[in-house]
Amino acid sequence: MEKNEKLGYHKGALETLMNERSELTRIVKIVDALIQYHASNMKQLGVAPEKFLEEMKQSKAKRSQMDDNAEVHPDNFDL
Repeated sequence: MEKNEKLGYHKGALETLMNERSELTRIVKIVDALIQYHASNMKQLGVAPEKFLEEMKQSKAKRSQMDDNAEVHPDNFDL
């Protein structure tokens, strides 16, 4: 590959990745706004969203630990 071809390849890759990053940032902002909306509504209903989120984190940590302890073996997969 010539130098100009390599340079074009890398420029194109960087442009694509920067566009992807911008899109991910936009999506994260939307998700954050939705989280705030639902947390606010939970508070209005008398439920502490912080407590709910803490319980959710603990549950996720337990599932993650169980997944980490699971043995990965080819016989465990349906192919």
